[in-house]
Amino acid sequence: MPCFPTDHTDITEEKTDQVLDCDVFVYGSTPGGCAAAIEAARRGCKVILACPQQHPGGMMASGLSTTDAVRREMFGGLVIEFINGVRKEYRRTIGENSDDWKRIQDGWFYEPSVAERVFEQLLAAESDALAFLQGHHFAMSSTHVAMSVLRMEPLWMTTGQIAGLAAMQAMDSGIDVANLDPEPLQRMLNIQVNPYE
Repeated sequence: MPCFPTDHTDITEEKTDQVLDCDVFVYGSTPGGCAAAIEAARRGCKVILACPQQHPGGMMASGLSTTDAVRREMFGGLVIEFINGVRKEYRRTIGENSDDWKRIQDGWFYEPSVAERVFEQLLAAESDALAFLQGHHFAMSSTHVAMSVLRMEPLWMTTGQIAGLAAMQAMDSGIDVANLDPEPLQRMLNIQVNPYE
């Protein structure tokens, strides 16, 4: 049996005996959680993204409807992938000749349902390495699970990408995340996020 479901469907109570193996576990499908899971999967990790909600994208897919992008040229990486996905989705659904096209402001303004579809597409693109478990609440016993925790309150999808890069650097070096040298991480982040340098 493969350790990952192939269709992003909910793993129901009947399957509680199923053991899923992963390198990176992300709990919460906020923009930062999705970004961390996607980045870790792209870097070769087996990832489980679990969430008590049924829909990915957090506030961006639940009513926020815009991105705080005062200086858009400062963004790159997964943020730009998301914005490009919004633009592509609107191009497909309303077309560039629609009177509503200008309202999306090049993809930075969007409806929550469009944001959710884009997050679903980004996650599905990594489905070989990323299992998305929707509607899951987890309780872990300290006698059965030993883990270290990096608490993260992401404000930007870039924060999730940083967490994914930091997780990979920690795994590669065998050093706890808290003890990582930040300079190599900053160099990787500049390559990943800042296409203008």
